Amino acid sequence: MPKLGAEEARAAEQAAEEGGPELIPTGTYLCQLLDVEVSDKEGDSGFHYWSWMLKVIEEGSKFTGRELRLITSLSPRAAFAVGGAFAAFGVPADTHTDELVGEKVYARIVVRKITKGPRAGEDGNNVDYLLPVEGAGEGGGGAAAAKDLEDF
Repeated sequence: MPKLGAEEARAAEQAAEEGGPELIPTGTYLCQLLDVEVSDKEGDSGFHYWSWMLKVIEEGSKFTGRELRLITSLSPRAAFAVGGAFAAFGVPADTHTDELVGEKVYARIVVRKITKGPRAGEDGNNVDYLLPVEGAGEGGGGAAAAKDLEDF
């Protein structure tokens, strides 16, 4: 069984007392896809779900490096969410997610009350949906272009 060293143990205890990382304010942030995992068990909908691991890479943001998840149910009633994620990457929905790892996308991150588990009732971050990175870094697109798409 593992055991933390003294320095790591003190750091872990201090982090627990501080209550975790600062919440990312609601907004649209440039992210990079790290991985997509399939759930081991069914979710509340009775279907498995995909967990899209994203890392904030927004230049100049103090939240750069933070990792978040977009959860998409594989329920037929939630097909729009899976399809929307693929659309944000600009690929058809039959694209293997391994091909998307490392690609950039904008994520709409919100602050919401946690409804389940030991942190129920606390505020936490959620990724609501993804948006395409159209022309980012080329004068067009970027956060302003993503913001224009938020009302779709």
